[in-house]
Amino acid sequence: WFEKAAKQGHPEAILNMSFFHLEGLGGCSIDFRKASELAEKAKSIYPLLADKCHALLVTIAYRIRPDSSEAKSILLPLAEEGMAVAQNSLGVAMLNDAFEMKENNRCNAKAWFVAAALQGAEAAVWNIV
Repeated sequence: WFEKAAKQGHPEAILNMSFFHLEGLGGCSIDFRKASELAEKAKSIYPLLADKCHALLVTIAYRIRPDSSEAKSILLPLAEEGMAVAQNSLGVAMLNDAFEMKENNRCNAKAWFVAAALQGAEAAVWNIV
């Protein structure tokens, strides 16, 4: 049912299919790229699903490998949009010298931690210390 509804453009079905590809459910193979594309598509069709899509995209970034360029391509736009979880995750990755961006990683990481902490992200507060 979800696959048929997703093909017809139903945003919640598209989001469910994204989750299916993330977890390998409903006969879908695990495919992080497909999961990411579907989450972005659901968000573009129905912006009220943005929070659910963002949460799913951060989960996808963690499953891919938080220090990969593919994870960065997911986390950076979400962090720039102001999503605290993505900001904190990006900061952690930078602090661990991820994304082959060796210059100013500590400063950049701290900036993302502060941005997340200002939104009440407790984990980010601890990461500033």
